[in-house]
Amino acid sequence: MTRLTWVALALALGLAACGPVKPPCGPSNCSGCCDAKGTCQSGLAPTACGLSGNTCSACGASEYCNTGLCTRLNSNGGSGGSGGTAGVGGT
Repeated sequence: MTRLTWVALALALGLAACGPVKPPCGPSNCSGCCDAKGTCQSGLAPTACGLSGNTCSACGASEYCNTGLCTRLNSNGGSGGSGGTAGVGGT
């Protein structure tokens, strides 16, 4: 075998050992969101919120992740009870 054949064989064996090349995280292979490392996340966590292979977002302190979208928490408090009616004294 020639030197070029040996080099080609070594490259072929080396690439085969690595396995198939994984495509980058994106809309074609991730229904959630892609984190900073390029890993597909569910997109439902407050620290990794997103949809359709877009970059994950961290929701703010007053938000939660609702089906892949950061949504404001409802801060409306309940109404206070009304005061009672004063009784009318008898004679």
